Parts: sequence; C-alpha cells; structure tokens
Amino acid sequence: MKIQGKCFYQFTRSFSDRVGSTTSFVWASYCGLWQIHKSANALSALSEKPQWKKIEDYLVGEVPGRGGIDLHDISSKTWASHQASYSDFILTQGAILFEDWSKSLAEMTLVPGKKIKAETFQFASGATSNKWTNWSALDVPGIHTGSSFIKNEVQPALLTAYATNISSLDVLLNWYRFYKELRNSIAHHGGVIRQENVDAYETASLGSLASAGIKRNFSGVKPILGGKINLELHDAVLFLAIIQRLSFAFDAKYCHTNQAEANLIARLRGALADSPAPYELTAERKASWIKKFLMHRGGITPSSLPTAEAWLKSNNVLTIKVI
Repeated sequence: MKIQGKCFYQFTRSFSDRVGSTTSFVWASYCGLWQIHKSANALSALSEKPQWKKIEDYLVGEVPGRGGIDLHDISSKTWASHQASYSDFILTQGAILFEDWSKSLAEMTLVPGKKIKAETFQFASGATSNKWTNWSALDVPGIHTGSSFIKNEVQPALLTAYATNISSLDVLLNWYRFYKELRNSIAHHGGVIRQENVDAYETASLGSLASAGIKRNFSGVKPILGGKINLELHDAVLFLAIIQRLSFAFDAKYCHTNQAEANLIARLRGALADSPAPYELTAERKASWIKKFLMHRGGITPSSLPTAEAWLKSNNVLTIKVI
C-alpha cells in the first residue's frame, strides 16, 4: 500500500513504511494460511484417523524455522474464524501505529496554553475535551508563527500533493473513529456491538471514503446493537489506508512549525557531522550538491535553491565557497 509521493517528517516516512509492511505481511500470511488450511483439510479427509504429523511434514516440512505449527488446530477452525483473526490484527496494529505517529506529530505542534496530545489528531474538527485540544484550534490565525522558509519553499508542494486528503480530514477521521470503536469492542467487550459502534457508523457513513482519496468505500453492513462484529478482511484493510492518508494530510498541514524547522536543522547538521560538505565547489556543482543534500538528507525539495542556500547559511548549517 505504498503511496507515491513525499512527506516532511521522518517519522511519517517511517510510519508509512510500517503500514505498508503490515499490509504486505497480512496478505502474504493470509494467502499462505489459506493454502495450508485448504490442503490440510483435503488430506485429512482421506482417512478416518488422519496422521497429522505426516500431513504437516508433507505440507510444510521444508519451511525453515517454522516453529510450533499445530496443523490440526489450524484445519479444525473455520476459515471465517481465521479471517476474523487477521481483521483483529489489522485493527490492533493500525491503532498502535497511528497512536505512536500522533504522539510524534504532537511534539512538533506544541503551542503554549494548548493541550496538544496524540488525541489532538484522532477526532474530527471541532471535537472538544478537557484533556486535549483538537487540531482545528491550530488553524486559528496567529497560533503558529512557524518557519517562513518551510511555509514558502516546501509546504506548497505538499499541500498540493495531498489536497484531497486535507480537504477530507473530517471524513477520514470519522471513519478512523468507526474502526477504532470496532477495535475497542473486540478488545474489551468480546466483540459485542455497543452503542458507540452504532453512533460511529452513523457519523462515518455520511462521508465517502472514495471522495477522500481512497479507492473504494466500506462495504460492510450497518452494525446492530447487541450483535457480533463481523469485519471482512477487505474492509479491515481500509483502516490501514485511512491512517496512512491521515498521516500524509497532517504531515503536509503542519510541517511548517518552529519545532519542525528546528528538527530539520538538527537532521541536516547531523548529516554533515557524519559526512562533511566540501569546502569549495564551482557554482554549478555547488547548486547540484546542495539540491541533492536537501533531497536525500533533509527529505525536501525547495522551490528556490538560492533561497534554500541563504536559509542554510543564516542558520549556520552550511556554507560552501565558490571557486
């Protein structure tokens, strides 16, 4: 589930990679288990008393370091129960990943007098709490003075790239809350549908995921109070798409803070400590070197290279003499 594009913060890149790895792991594992489940049931049906050790050796005997596989247990469960386990895993892993990412963004958007926490970026605009401040409060003019360099030279391209996601933040966040409540019901209430699940669905279903930049909409049915949660795997995977697009949208929206600039400067200085810049270059090679340095070590592509060079010099990051 890799989205072609860029983001500002390193922790957003790392988060996106981990979401993609989770998706790849789920599909590879899911397909592999399906083959084992199907084959084990077919082979066990050939005998009234299946010899599970022989069946196991035949099916997975050449798999290195396979650990303790209980093929009898795997085949005795319905495929629907296996699929439900994968859906549960996606909800739990996705919630953990997004919680950690939200905490990282909160550190980059701290404002005096505001309670900026992970929850700041987990509810639709206007949500209120005594424990945290909603992200919409950060959009009030004057709240963030921010970095003029990032705001003018870096942020515009990101805002354009993720314009659909940014304009659909409330839609994405409402669906995020729906999935988060599903996870809470599974983890803490035995998978029983609560009023919170019904309410979250009613709110989320007012918005279209397809219009928010995701390829398809949720295809499940409306949850019925007191029933059991039944989340199809293809709908569970949408949760990973939602949190990834939320991260890109918020990354672009809040990449210009003073903390973000300080973080960027620290990254660039750290890179130069590991691999110092050349003392002098021709004007052409200097421009090329700075462009590549900012792209590969800072993860940014400023719209004006002279402006970027002046910013580097003014912040005592880098000065290369022209020969």
